[in-house]
Amino acid sequence: MICIFADTQAGIDLARVLSEEKYPVLLCQREPASQPIPGVVIHTLPAEDQLGSLLAGCTTVVDAMMEEWPGLQERCRQMGLCCLRLVEGEDPAALLPRLTLEPPRGSWFPTFIPLKGERVLVIGAGQIAGRRIRTLLSFGAVVTVIAPEISQEMALLEETGQLNVCRRPAVSADVTVEYRLVVAASSDRDCNHEIGKAAQVLGIPVSVADCRSESSFFFPAIIAGSGIVGGVISQGGTDHRRAVRQAARLRQLLAETEETERGTP
Repeated sequence: MICIFADTQAGIDLARVLSEEKYPVLLCQREPASQPIPGVVIHTLPAEDQLGSLLAGCTTVVDAMMEEWPGLQERCRQMGLCCLRLVEGEDPAALLPRLTLEPPRGSWFPTFIPLKGERVLVIGAGQIAGRRIRTLLSFGAVVTVIAPEISQEMALLEETGQLNVCRRPAVSADVTVEYRLVVAASSDRDCNHEIGKAAQVLGIPVSVADCRSESSFFFPAIIAGSGIVGGVISQGGTDHRRAVRQAARLRQLLAETEETERGTP
């Protein structure tokens, strides 16, 4: 929970920005806002002896009052909370990187599973499926692809024994319990829907490339380097382009870190 003490427009704007990003916000004001902000809990400013109980569930506190609220900075210091100052006229977005943010409401929990030697079914062999296949193979998965046609790259992987291919349209009966994961990434919406439904019935994690609501896991953008492996998705898996952009920045950061470490005596 982000707690904002505000009698300035900057503080109210910060609460609105955080709420739009689905973060839980407690906004403390002298008088309740005439226009409620969706997703923001409004509270009157507490007396100094009430600060402790109010701040108990917070991760970060923002003081956006015209004058610092009595006792706020000291109580935050006692409780080990970060208390940031936001003054009128300052861009609220500039404060975001300094906030200790909880996962947004509705976030998906990131987890990592071993795939070496595990069987994975991929439906489709187009560009999206191709990226998924290359990633899965890099983690040691035994991948089976079902698609009427495949690219030259996929054919070469098949010829070298790195990929199992069935050249035909997929059907729901292709989804069996032997598979650890299923990826439905064909160009046929109906096919992807049926594959996703079959996987859900069998309790197999499935990523449906053209319908996130039918997915039980999201296929992340992978970053690796400097001994680090990570997966990046946008909040709720709603903005793939944003995830790709941020993953590219993280890869660049890891590359720079590796270069720095190599140059360190």
